[in-house]
Amino acid sequence: MDLAIELSGVNYDIRTGFLLKKKSIVKDFSLGIAKGVSMGLIGPNGAGKTTTIKLCAGILRPTTGAALLHGKPVWKSGERKKVGLLTENQ
Repeated sequence: MDLAIELSGVNYDIRTGFLLKKKSIVKDFSLGIAKGVSMGLIGPNGAGKTTTIKLCAGILRPTTGAALLHGKPVWKSGERKKVGLLTENQ
């Protein structure tokens, strides 16, 4: 299957608070979306949906794991210029 977007074992962590404690936003997430397929992410507030979409679009880099767009790392891919993204905040 020819995948347009592939996330493999992706984790995304941030540092928060005065002591900069690590907080996991996305934990060990894998996903493959074939070319020509439309999909959506649903879940409760704070589940990591917007963060996952930002990882797919190359706005954020995963702490660990791989985010690929047409088989290339999304933050390096020229294909990223073809991706449009509008999120609720920022």
